[in-house]
Amino acid sequence: MLTVRALEPTPIALKRDLDLAIAEITQMKRDMRILQRELRENGKETRAAREAQAAAEEEAKKTRVAIKTAEATAQDEAKKTKAAGAALDELKRTKTDNKTVKATTGATTKIKAKKV
Repeated sequence: MLTVRALEPTPIALKRDLDLAIAEITQMKRDMRILQRELRENGKETRAAREAQAAAEEEAKKTRVAIKTAEATAQDEAKKTKAAGAALDELKRTKTDNKTVKATTGATTKIKAKKV
């Protein structure tokens, strides 16, 4: 009987066990709130990182489009420059031809004038 009675919980032991359980639950709640706060902060950081990555990708797309546009413009300008160079060469050739024609015409006119 004494052994059975020693194993029975006493009101003081029950109160102690209850207080320990309450303390453990309270600590778990604190830990849970801390973890939730950390998760929220990590979520904010993750969201900010995703937004930054999306902005960087959008900027990269814009840069690629700008590069393609610049390349196309440069090619057009190169074609125009080449065409202008060809036109300038043709103009020089025409001037040379005109001088030759004038010189020939002038010489012919002088010869005709001497004959007259």
